[in-house]
Amino acid sequence: MQTEDDPITRRESALRWDAHAELHSAHERAHDQEHDMTEKALDKAVGAMDKRLEGMNEFRASLKDQSQTFARIDTVDALRERIVAIEKLDIKGEGRSLGQGAVVAVLVGAISLSATIVGIIVVLANLFST
Repeated sequence: MQTEDDPITRRESALRWDAHAELHSAHERAHDQEHDMTEKALDKAVGAMDKRLEGMNEFRASLKDQSQTFARIDTVDALRERIVAIEKLDIKGEGRSLGQGAVVAVLVGAISLSATIVGIIVVLANLFST
């Protein structure tokens, strides 16, 4: 039977210890690598998120700039009311102009008729006087 003082047992024990230490060291390296990879992945994710948020902020800014070029609803409604009022005045003015034109046409017609009647009378008077 072998005892612990036996050189083979000590050698086996030392080899087991070395193997255990090597496994432990490999485990620690793997653990450290996992932490490094996780940290790199998080850094990349944060960078990607920052870029995305920056793009969203630029989009918001462009929408804000664009919205300042649009007319407000109350302004459009006020302008629409003014246009309707101007159109009503324009229609009244056109009606007034048509009415004035009709009066002028009647006056010109009356004067023309009077001149024609006077002309006929003058012709008849000249015809009977000779």
